[in-house]
Amino acid sequence: MNYFIGVDVGTSATKSVLFDENGSVIASDSQSYELKQPYNGWAQQNPIDWKNAAIKTIKEISSKVDAESIRAVGVSGQMHGLVVLDQIGDVLYDSIIWCDQRTQKEVDKVISDLGKQKYIDLTLNAPNTSFTLFKLLWLRENEPDIFSKVRKVLLPKDYVNFVLTGKYATDVSDASGTGYFDVKNRKWSGEILKTFDIDKEFLPNVYESSQVIGNITENIARQTGLSANTIVVAGAGDQAAAAVGNGVIKPGCTSISLGTSGVVFTALEKPNHDKQGRTHTFCHAKPNMWHIMSVTQGCGLSVDWFKQTFAKDLTYEQLDKNAVDVSADGIIYLPYLMGERTPHLDSNCRASFTGVCVNHNVYNFYRAVLEGVCFSFKDCINVFGDNNISTEIIKVCGGGAKSKLWLKILSDVLQKNIYTSDDVESGALGVAILAAVGYGFYSDISQAYEKMSDSILTKVKFSEDNVEYYDTTYEIYKKLYKAIECARKM
Repeated sequence: MNYFIGVDVGTSATKSVLFDENGSVIASDSQSYELKQPYNGWAQQNPIDWKNAAIKTIKEISSKVDAESIRAVGVSGQMHGLVVLDQIGDVLYDSIIWCDQRTQKEVDKVISDLGKQKYIDLTLNAPNTSFTLFKLLWLRENEPDIFSKVRKVLLPKDYVNFVLTGKYATDVSDASGTGYFDVKNRKWSGEILKTFDIDKEFLPNVYESSQVIGNITENIARQTGLSANTIVVAGAGDQAAAAVGNGVIKPGCTSISLGTSGVVFTALEKPNHDKQGRTHTFCHAKPNMWHIMSVTQGCGLSVDWFKQTFAKDLTYEQLDKNAVDVSADGIIYLPYLMGERTPHLDSNCRASFTGVCVNHNVYNFYRAVLEGVCFSFKDCINVFGDNNISTEIIKVCGGGAKSKLWLKILSDVLQKNIYTSDDVESGALGVAILAAVGYGFYSDISQAYEKMSDSILTKVKFSEDNVEYYDTTYEIYKKLYKAIECARKM
């Protein structure tokens, strides 16, 4: 039997999963770590925590089988995070991660110096505070002593790959979210790098996601129990990996991820982008394909924040159970806890509750949070429609997909039947599939998915009875952003 490891470097934890050649889960392990938020809008993590978590979890799962039979490792990870290394590969600064919003000044400068439309033409994406480019420009401006020592700039999963192999490498899907990548041509943008005086030597080599970047080093082999013969593939950004694991590898198939952030993801045969910059167009993990994504920043983040702030003594199961038979009763929630991307590219917008009265309880508010996030997803789907992008089949994944209540609300708000699978390891499975292809056990990603995915899809039907209620509420929801924006500027 051949085995493959998928490692997912997430915001809250790193999870490693051992799969056999048929996609069955043999073992899994997870290690959590700290998210630092020293100031409002800031979000940082220590890359060493990712390193330690990856080594620990790989060691735990690799002990379950003969190490020589573990053929390859694939790593996925949170996108956009800035990891800076010195000349010997040591970390110089905490990673400024995807949800950090400190870089609006740098975004404004890029728009001023280059022009928003020119930037979109070069990258197929609008300037965005989440992108790595703006974090790097912030570091140069605000931490010049640190910046002077920078010799390599990596993304979170690329740092873990460096730890495993000693190689500086990235893949096309993750590189797409840096802000200095030519997505159409699948290479670094020479014009962006030249315009903002970024040394190309700082950047790793770019690979397709299933290409081999190297072998496990002898040192890591000793620490993890893996064989030094085990190969490592380039891997993929978290959403691209989850798309592979969910079979979103052909046009017309769409995934919605209910993670810390919320992502709507659709595969494309040719690059297509929103002229207003409300979506992201990135390279797919499958060669010669692209994908378009729309993003709500505060998806699971909103749910977790609400529970930790207002319902610490209740479990998520209790919240779901007691919110089934209640309504939001007029409360409308805007999920903009960390700014927003789609359809409002606005790092400064803020979350809010409206329509509150003295009779409301914690379950009314909880229901409103779930509905508000789903309205944000409706915004995302509508932007796809504006660009004539089909969303015929919608598969839902991520931790939030465990909530039957949330799935039902999502189906009703979108007025679409949606599908969820019993496979909760879609990201790890996705990079394990890439690893199996890189090793040569399967000829391509389509074949590997067919052989390694045995998930059972469950249909969640939307209710015609709720159409009028959600249509009316959604129309109010859409107006609230402008109202709050105006109030903020007074």
